[in-house]
Amino acid sequence: MRIKVPVPVYMLMTEKTKNNMLNEIKQTIQQIKIELDQLQFQQKKLFTEAQKKGKEAVRIVQERIGLEHQKRKEKLERLYIQLEQVDKLNEGDKILYNTLETEVEVEIGQSWDEIFHSQEIVIKDGIIIDIGKGKED
Repeated sequence: MRIKVPVPVYMLMTEKTKNNMLNEIKQTIQQIKIELDQLQFQQKKLFTEAQKKGKEAVRIVQERIGLEHQKRKEKLERLYIQLEQVDKLNEGDKILYNTLETEVEVEIGQSWDEIFHSQEIVIKDGIIIDIGKGKED
């Protein structure tokens, strides 16, 4: 019988990889800050229009803008945490990058743990450097 099993893909941290990750996070932070500024501008415009329509329209605008603002603030908080975590990584650290699936043949008598922890992929600077056994318990 064939079943699907997860295969962890690890990234070996290099200075190049760390710098790329930090730059991507910083760019995303800048983008969200721009979105927050745009949201502030839209809020003023929508609020003015809503005042002409009544209290219910004002409440709806405040609710929607508030929700969008909160979403972006939460995303910013997560990004700042990510930035801090990536900054603490050292060259040679191995971090989980992704998880893929593969199919394996299973037979009666096989070790279940061996099936689910039998493979891993390691990449360094975007290049696969190892395909091999995963953790062995």
